Amino acid sequence: MVLSEIVHSFYYDPEIRELEKRLKQPLCFLSPKDWQPIVNQRLSKIFPSKTLRKAVIGLLMPISLEVVMWGYDHREVNNGFFSCMDMWHCFRWNSQGIIDREQTVKLIVAERNIRMMDRFFLACNYKLKESIQEMWNNMPEDDKGRVTGTVHSPIVDRWVHCLQEGNVPETRELVEAFLRVRPMYSECSISAGLRVLFPDLSKEDRLRCLMCSIRHREIHPDDLRYCLSQLDTNLQTEVYRAHTFWVLKSFLHWPVQSAFLDLADNMWDFLTKVDFGDLLHVILCQIIMKGWEDFDYFYILQTFWCQSPSRLRDSVKEARIYESLRTVLDHKGPLPFSLDLLSNFKCNCHLNDKIIYIE
Repeated sequence: MVLSEIVHSFYYDPEIRELEKRLKQPLCFLSPKDWQPIVNQRLSKIFPSKTLRKAVIGLLMPISLEVVMWGYDHREVNNGFFSCMDMWHCFRWNSQGIIDREQTVKLIVAERNIRMMDRFFLACNYKLKESIQEMWNNMPEDDKGRVTGTVHSPIVDRWVHCLQEGNVPETRELVEAFLRVRPMYSECSISAGLRVLFPDLSKEDRLRCLMCSIRHREIHPDDLRYCLSQLDTNLQTEVYRAHTFWVLKSFLHWPVQSAFLDLADNMWDFLTKVDFGDLLHVILCQIIMKGWEDFDYFYILQTFWCQSPSRLRDSVKEARIYESLRTVLDHKGPLPFSLDLLSNFKCNCHLNDKIIYIE
């Protein structure tokens, strides 16, 4: 069994579920000192290896965050994190340790105990043509009236309009609907179904839809990685130039952190002094000081600093963060870095600030 499968299995353990409910927050929003001793004690009964226990604990926070982001992006079928966890049996995880959103949505759409309207909204956003038509044909007239009278995504509106006309929307219609989505009025994240739509788009529409998703701060890190990989070099450069900070910040999330440094090397010309300082703040304050251990963030921070142009390094030497930053940069090991060395530095961020689009 691979490590991610072990972590997923353990995360669904009733004691972990009860721990989160008692603390009234998912693990990724909690300080590790509030839950790691309890979890470590529970793990010690299952895994005698201290190394394995440490690896499992390190991945629990990104797994928890993955569930939180899924719940936020599909808010039409849940009422928050704990409601979302009631659907854990539908979650399908891929080999990278993240939720396979398309397969998960297909399972939820097939769940008859979930309201048809909710399943219909999901199916529309994920372009599940056969399920959409079947549900529409079987939907009571009262529910059809509620669907047409509900404020929701223009994508759903487009599907409903076409179904009423006896047809299905063209890709061009879905693109224009996608670009009209306003997240605050939508039951679903603007980019929840972007990955499904992307292969059918022209180069120009791929760029438009991706730019729109990033602008609204609503795209999953792995979806961003995928969408960027489908653009040619010139279009990638347009995205990097327009959204330098947000693209790089997204690549500090599991499971795409290994690409962060290479990506940064392609973006130094676009990175402003403000963006550079903000990224250092994210890595130091929002990740390292909050106890994230799913990747070697010390290596990322030290290498990012060493590879950066002197104009950027010089710009932060008078900043309040610099003394604490220097403490981390100067750490050479072999002993693990102690966060107690940063105890006098108070960073202005919250436990949930690592999330790229829940602000």
